[in-house]
Amino acid sequence: MPLLWTNLDAADPIANTEIRIRRSQTARLTLNMWIPPHFGKQEGKAKLSRFIQMVEPERHRVQRLVIEPFSRMWMLHSLHFLRQDGFDSLETLQLGSAEEDPQHRGVKGAILPAQLRELGFKRVFADCTGSSLQANIARLILAEVTVSLPKLQSTFLAMPGLEALVLDVVRVEDRWVPSAEPVVLAQLRYLVVRNSKVALISSIIETPSLFSLQLDNPVFNRPFDPENAETIVLPTLTRQNGQLRRLHLVGCLMPADAWTESFYNLPDLEYLRIKGCEIEASHLAGLRGLGTGTAGMENYHRVQLSACQRLEELVFENEVAIDSGTVRDIVELRSTNLDTGGFGGIKWVTFRGCDSDLIKDEDVQAMAQLTKGIACDLLDGKEAWAEDSDKSSESAGSADSWDSSDEGFESSSEED
Repeated sequence: MPLLWTNLDAADPIANTEIRIRRSQTARLTLNMWIPPHFGKQEGKAKLSRFIQMVEPERHRVQRLVIEPFSRMWMLHSLHFLRQDGFDSLETLQLGSAEEDPQHRGVKGAILPAQLRELGFKRVFADCTGSSLQANIARLILAEVTVSLPKLQSTFLAMPGLEALVLDVVRVEDRWVPSAEPVVLAQLRYLVVRNSKVALISSIIETPSLFSLQLDNPVFNRPFDPENAETIVLPTLTRQNGQLRRLHLVGCLMPADAWTESFYNLPDLEYLRIKGCEIEASHLAGLRGLGTGTAGMENYHRVQLSACQRLEELVFENEVAIDSGTVRDIVELRSTNLDTGGFGGIKWVTFRGCDSDLIKDEDVQAMAQLTKGIACDLLDGKEAWAEDSDKSSESAGSADSWDSSDEGFESSSEED
């Protein structure tokens, strides 16, 4: 069924909604209950009421519901609709407000249908910890939310089945240090933390099955003080999650020793994306096996001392100080490992938004002979793709279905 007929928007003319309901027949529906601000309060409420009246008989086939009205009065009107029975197909609920109101940022009452799998809050927060239905939630998105740390911990405790968690500008009201044991999220595989107090949040959860972590512009990480910025957070996180396979780092400014320690904590890492972290060659010393006493060693010996020996894909974005010679050394080092019966070596390398003067053609061509492909999209507009001719029949890019920024688990957040 085309999306044209299954997406119903409260801001559209009511005649359009009527046509879409009829033509969608029995297909699952998406309802977007958002009224733009140019409507007056009473006019907006009347428009929303007409929309609700139109879709109410179809609520049994609503699969995704987005409630983000401009007015709090419209919000309450929408929630009254949601609290009705009959949402038998609802799997995704996104609840938000046009702006955060410190006096009305909370939404009371358990409003979660039993089959709900995905829950998102933006600028509001619903305390539904008394509802056993939260145990079915697999994906939680909190965006621009202000919440106390105990309430955040109790929320996680009520959702033991979480598989994906996105925390985007989560403001913690206090510096309370938890005295209770951290909540174990045994099934959590994907974690995205953006513009939030990572150290504080990570202290209240344990994630033994975490597969992918994105750390994006952590709070207290500032360009003017790189030596003191998040020097403990990433090494601590990687030490607690040594099983990680995918790591995305955006705007994380750290000294070289913190990078080195973090890499050595991740022996099974397969994918590494670094964006806007102001890295230099020294920050990648761990991946090159360049530690104390290794100077002058042959590659065969260096590779035994290198970190992340299962690494298959490297992505560098907006890293203007990184040079292709350093990355080539990493690639060639891993090919030595391959020759000696080690792991499969680096398969893909991407340079995006890097300095074209530092990315040399001869390095790109040399790496292409050892990998499945090298992609370059540089600052001067130069684009290039090079691949080993013996492997040209293989698909370009990573074989992993998860893209370079785990966008599938960041749908409610702006791109970094």
